[in-house]
Amino acid sequence: MNQRLASPVIQVLFWGLTLLTMSLFVQYSRPVRFPHVALLVLGAGTFYGQSWLAQRYIYRHFSRQGIGLMIGVGLVGCFLNVVMISSLMAAPGIVWLQTGLALVLYFSLTGFLYQGFCVVLNQRRQQHQLEKEKIELELSLVRSQLNPHFLFNVLNNIDHYVRNDPGKASQSIIKLSSLLRYLLYETAQSKVPLDSEVAFLEEYFDLQQQRVQTGTTCRFKKEITDPGLMVVPGLFLPFLENAFRHCPLNQPGNFVYIDLMGQPGKITFISRNTRQLMSPTSDREGLGLALAQKRLMLLYPNAHHLSIMETDHHYSVELVLDMT
Repeated sequence: MNQRLASPVIQVLFWGLTLLTMSLFVQYSRPVRFPHVALLVLGAGTFYGQSWLAQRYIYRHFSRQGIGLMIGVGLVGCFLNVVMISSLMAAPGIVWLQTGLALVLYFSLTGFLYQGFCVVLNQRRQQHQLEKEKIELELSLVRSQLNPHFLFNVLNNIDHYVRNDPGKASQSIIKLSSLLRYLLYETAQSKVPLDSEVAFLEEYFDLQQQRVQTGTTCRFKKEITDPGLMVVPGLFLPFLENAFRHCPLNQPGNFVYIDLMGQPGKITFISRNTRQLMSPTSDREGLGLALAQKRLMLLYPNAHHLSIMETDHHYSVELVLDMT
């Protein structure tokens, strides 16, 4: 149940049952008279009065003064209930007293419990809000770390082109401008169409492919059957970066294969590449993967499966997102 609706629903149910009980009492006693209405108003006053006192003096800050006030309100309510009931029923005084005490205890206890329910509900709402703000803060931190990490990798490639092929360096700078424009504007959104994200990845793939020498195979394959899929921008970028970083592009027989499939209710990203024999993962390379994994846990909790496999000569990543 929605937390904002829970409190009103509880009140409606409580007063509905109370009115039903009192209507049965009136039906088998006498016609409705002013004391009946006054008794109901008095009960409501006791209920909300005890609820307010409990919230102010018990649940917020425990106070003996609050306990005394609640007892005082209960005694006054008991006295007034006895007066009301005595005008309704021709019965001995002891019966009036017992009935008055029962009604006061009923409204006081339910008011106290109702306020306790409201306090717990409010605490849960505040906790949920704090968790939401914490996640947003962590995501902002991860994003602020990922973007410089990406920029560092691309600039490192351009530096290679400047020394070896100035023409490719110029083309790379143009592509970098397009990539940065995407990172600047699109990553500010919570989600983007999968087609837009794929176009961004293809541009980055082309930028990296310029470094490839004869004998190394690079392939980017996409299969999008659900054009309505939305995804968090930049989610797959660290894995694509990692594939090129692991693969020795200057040696024949190596490869980088990227497959991205968008099906109804599911997105699958697969990266496979050759790697140098027992090449250790540096701290810089590990940072991108660690940030990507943290981002997945924050954005797709219990809705993603990430599998990373390493051998002496191959490295593969498979990420499946549950979009249902």
